[in-house]
Order: sequence, then structure tokens, then C-alpha cells
Amino acid sequence: MLLVGAGAVVVCIALWRVMFGIASTFVGLSEGMAKYGFLALATAMVTFAGIYTRARLTINPDKVYRIAMTKLNTSAAILEVMGAPLTGTDVRAYVMSGGGPKLKDFKFRLGGKRCFLIFPIKGSERKGLVSVEVKKKKGQYDMKLLAVDIPMASGPDQRLFLVGDEKEYKVGGGLISELRDPIVKAMAAEKEFDYLDEREDAEDERREREEAERRQQEEEAEALRREEESWDAKLLAGSSRLKQQLPPNSCHSSFAALGLVWRQIYQSCPSLPKRSLLLYCSQLLWGAVWESVSHVDLLGQERSDEEQKIDFKGGNVHVITNKENWDQKIAEANKDGKMVIANFSASWCGPCRVIAPVYAEMSQTYPQFMFLTIDVDELMDFSSSWDIRATPTFFFLKNGEQVDKLVGANRPELEKKIVALADGA
Repeated sequence: MLLVGAGAVVVCIALWRVMFGIASTFVGLSEGMAKYGFLALATAMVTFAGIYTRARLTINPDKVYRIAMTKLNTSAAILEVMGAPLTGTDVRAYVMSGGGPKLKDFKFRLGGKRCFLIFPIKGSERKGLVSVEVKKKKGQYDMKLLAVDIPMASGPDQRLFLVGDEKEYKVGGGLISELRDPIVKAMAAEKEFDYLDEREDAEDERREREEAERRQQEEEAEALRREEESWDAKLLAGSSRLKQQLPPNSCHSSFAALGLVWRQIYQSCPSLPKRSLLLYCSQLLWGAVWESVSHVDLLGQERSDEEQKIDFKGGNVHVITNKENWDQKIAEANKDGKMVIANFSASWCGPCRVIAPVYAEMSQTYPQFMFLTIDVDELMDFSSSWDIRATPTFFFLKNGEQVDKLVGANRPELEKKIVALADGA
């Protein structure tokens, strides 16, 4: 290739000088035009001659493929067996042979160049494998072999010859036959790759579908949680307001409040989760039962609301009245290295009143802890920020961070958690 390039440069320079000398003899030209104009012309002539020579001496496999496909699509015999139209693929294999310079009987000549090409085709009814042999003769494509191997459903494969015969098929020691194996393997691999691609696409679709379902479930769960939090706060506020509007110190007033809360909330939002509604209405029911027996002592004497609220202030329990008071107590506990036990209760909650004396007693038994009580009716916004869904709810805090939680007036469990924290302190 290097020698050919060097020869082209030499020819270009020689042609340039010859043209320049001839033109200068007959025509007066400027020095710039004479040099560069004839140099460009010489270069173009050499390039064109090189391209023309290469086209006459070499074989283009793509052109051979197009010639073969044209002959196949115009063959009635092939179309009758395979069905029209015939289409090819990008899978091809070819071998070039010959075409080199030879010296015979002291004469220099170029050998004939041959191209052996094999590729699969597909018709509307059957598939086949095409074998082609082409020789470049005087610049023209001379097709020596054009055969199609067609697999049959029953019996051996059928081989149809459009050009050439079985003898031509075996030229070169069966070179065409040797090309069959890589093509057949490539065709088999193509089917395998298609199968793997389909499996991979199906797996990707399954993962995308699962991811979409998971995101949808998370969004639905988050929406449900927010809706429950919103309605939990409304239930607390609604129950407190309705209870204040009804006559106090009577069992029927609490039961009436229970019915009003259920009817108003459920009618205004039928989609409200029944769990939240039942939870708070059951607490109202507990309050009604407790209120019916707690306002009158064993001697039949009525107790005042002020006397009932004293239960929350017993022992070393600190009652939180506002957010600033809460922040102050938390800061005080952190400074003294104490853990905080916060009790979120309600004055109308029966279980809250049952556990209140126990809570006050524990505040005296374990002075290393700071015991706080928060009335959810008085600090509704603050209670909602702690996600209070039932009363009483106990939070165990260390350095302002929650370490444990207990929901419900479960005395054994409350004592168990406080003892465990005291032993671990």
C-alpha cells in the first residue's frame, strides 16, 4: 500500500511538470496559476485513475449481495418454493481469493479475483441459505455460482441452483461449505440473543411494574396516614367541644357526645378510616362510664371537676400548660441528666384517671426521672405534633429524643418499662 501511494505521488508530480511545460509553451500564465492550478489538475487525474483502477480490479461484497438478491427476487422457481418477497439480513460471510500480480512466460499479468459469499434469506413461507461465487473479469462481475439451500419440513434439505451446479459448488475444496458453519452459528446465536433480549425486556418491565406499584402503595399509605392524623386532631377537638356543650356530670351527656361525634364526622367524610373513628369514640365511651361513677363517691357525694384534676398533679408530676413550659422542662431535664416520661392524657378519659394515681406514685419512687403530664384538650396542636392517637400515651425521652413509647393504661407494662430504664441508667 505504501509503494502504491509513493508511485501515485511520483506520477502526480511528473504529470504536473509535463502539463506545466506544455501550457507554458503555448499560453502565458501567471506563476501562481501555473503552479497550483496544474498541480490540482494532476492530483485529480491521478486520484480518478486510482479509483477507476481499484473498481476494475477489486470486488465489492455489498455489490455482489445486491446482484444476488436481484436475481433471487426475479427467479420464479425460488419464489415459488420460498414465497415472495425475499429479504436478507446483516449476517454475511465472504472470502476473497486471487487477484495478485503474476509473472508467466515472462509476461506480467494480474490473476483473476474471486469472492465467495454466503448469507441467509427469508421468504414468506421458508428460510434459506444463499451461496454465491463471483469472479471479476475485465472489470465485470462474472457470477459462477448462485445456489440456495432450503430446509424442508420432511426429508433432506433442498438445494436449488440458479447459476452453476454441484461441481462448481465444490470448487476450492468445498470453500463454500466451510463458510456455512459460521453463518449457521451466527443465525443460531441471533435466535438465542433475541430470546435473551425478550427475557431481559420482560424482567425490566416486571421490575418497573413492581417499582411503580411500590411507589403507589407508599403514596397511598402516606396519604392515608396524613388523613388519619388530620381526622385524629378533628376528632379530639370535636369530642372536647361537644362535651363542653352538653350538661356536665352526667353519663347520658357523654353518650350523647359519642353519638354526635360519630354522626357529624362520618357524615362529613364517609372516607374517614373506621379505625380512627372507633378508637376515639371508644375513648368517649370509657369517659362516659367513668364519669357516671367518678362524679359520685361511695357515700353518694358529688365530686367537683377541680378535685378530679388534682389526680394529674399528684406526686412529683409536672403538668405542662404550654409549649414554652414543655421546652423549659426538657432543657432542665437535659441539664440534670434526667430522662423524661411524658404522659399525654385527657380529663374525660377514664383509663387516664385510672392510671393517674399510679403515675404519681411512680414519680415519687423514681426521682431520677422527670414525670410530665400533658392535657390533650388544652394543648391540641402540640399533642397532634406528637401523633397522639389514643390516651393515655406515654413517651420516654432521653436528651430530648424518643427512646420508647407505650399506648394505653397498662400498669404492669408501664412499671416494667420504667424499671428497665432505671436499671439501665
